Amino acid sequence: MEPHHSQVKVSDILIDENSKVHVRFAFDALGGGKGSFEIPRGQTTDLRKVCSNLLDAGANLPRETAIDSIKHAIDTAPTAPTGRIVSTHGWSNDIYVSHNSVHGRRTLPVSYRPRVDVDAAFKVSAGTVAGWREGLRGPIAESSYLTFAACLPFGAPLLKRLGIEGCVMNTVGETTTGKTTLARVGQSASGRADANDLATLDLTKRGGEELCQNHCDSLVVLDETARLDKNFSRQDLEDFIYAIAGGRGRTRSAVVARNGLRNASWRVFALLTSEVSLDPKRLKGGAALRYAEIPVPPARAGGIFDKTGLKGSKRRAKAMAHAEQVNQTIGANYGVAFPAFMEKVMTDLPRAIAFADERAKLFLQKLGVEDNAQEKRLASKFAVVYAGGAIAARLGILPCDENHVFEAVRRVYLRSRKAVCTVEEQSPRVLNKLVEAGRRHKFPLLCKGEELPSAKDAVWGIRREIDGERVLVFPLSLLRRLGGSQLAAFDLLGYWSKRGYLVMSRDGKRTRQVLVNGWSDKRQRYVCLKLSALPSTERSSTR
Repeated sequence: MEPHHSQVKVSDILIDENSKVHVRFAFDALGGGKGSFEIPRGQTTDLRKVCSNLLDAGANLPRETAIDSIKHAIDTAPTAPTGRIVSTHGWSNDIYVSHNSVHGRRTLPVSYRPRVDVDAAFKVSAGTVAGWREGLRGPIAESSYLTFAACLPFGAPLLKRLGIEGCVMNTVGETTTGKTTLARVGQSASGRADANDLATLDLTKRGGEELCQNHCDSLVVLDETARLDKNFSRQDLEDFIYAIAGGRGRTRSAVVARNGLRNASWRVFALLTSEVSLDPKRLKGGAALRYAEIPVPPARAGGIFDKTGLKGSKRRAKAMAHAEQVNQTIGANYGVAFPAFMEKVMTDLPRAIAFADERAKLFLQKLGVEDNAQEKRLASKFAVVYAGGAIAARLGILPCDENHVFEAVRRVYLRSRKAVCTVEEQSPRVLNKLVEAGRRHKFPLLCKGEELPSAKDAVWGIRREIDGERVLVFPLSLLRRLGGSQLAAFDLLGYWSKRGYLVMSRDGKRTRQVLVNGWSDKRQRYVCLKLSALPSTERSSTR
């Protein structure tokens, strides 16, 4: 009997990330319609096993012709690969693979086959980019936090390209401040973001690894960190935070790996929400540099809507109206903004990466953190968020301009930075450094008209009497060096001025014009710190 060759055929020869070849069979299905089935190419030598698998998959193969039909399909299969299989979300060479789309130029069709099935929320989309953008325009204009959350998904794909490690961004605050709204907006760029669609930390450690792996090079949202799996201890949580940002899960044995639990790796931004601080000052070493805690203002202060310019009941009413508009917008428009962003970026990827690199460096430069390795390492994560947001703004994906993105990300960074080290904690350390420098003769006494000694390069400043006060006179660059960054220097100046530690200029400025012969032949602006501000038991060393 002539075999029914039309009932089954090899439609594709696929090659995976490990250069292994797979065969895809297409067949007539029981009850009508079409079906498909894939197996490694090496298994096609056992025709009976192939037949059994196809029958289990629903192929309509008459028993008397099944083997002959399968053999004919294999013998007439394509002789070269017709497609690629990618099992890792994110970057695969110069293409970007997401849950429901592939971006970038490719010579063969690409199929995404996650090692673990992805959440259904990322397989669907609705609405339009314009609907998402315009619906968020008003709320984003009056919220640094909402702007930051909207930028996160666009910054995440840049991590690998800019050589920056991932980071966990934990928004912390009381209930009804809008933290979950931030999480939903961040997720809505890539998928559905109803409250029940958000992942929580009510998961196992392996489940957390798989979640991160399935969102590699993108944003991971984890709502309600209080809902921890019972197997999570405080130490486990700290380790998990370190792992999320570090991009590597638990190392497993070769035997376990062969059974399907392969080692997991990823690069992500993770956005967490929590009512309780994880106390970033307690995190050890690398974990502290991969974790940013972002305090959210209380509900009475408008919560996440920090830029309404209103007070009291009017501010709360405006915040509630914005929150309702956000809910309606992302309920009708989701899963469209991020694919549109990647599609545009991939039209000229080198140019986009060069622009992102330039914007990230500009962000760090304006923050003035280049001289402090630790602060620069944390700030670089925020710089990537700004770079992604700047690109999205230029492409018309975000409803704001680059300046708004910069100010919003900068504001959120400053909030986060103060959660790690307050100016109240930093001030005594810097004052003690000045005292110690005085012991080492870094502040020689220099009366008006006298000139610095020849070893002026070895001094930090001078001592002088100004307006009846004995003061240390030194350039702002010294305070930047001692504080670690330009931001820290400005924080210290503000704190010292409020406490009366400075001899201010007559027009109220925190630095004062002083002529110091040997440094310059013109009057320059210097910090003039009262000796009385130094620790009382140590003042004699600088007198």
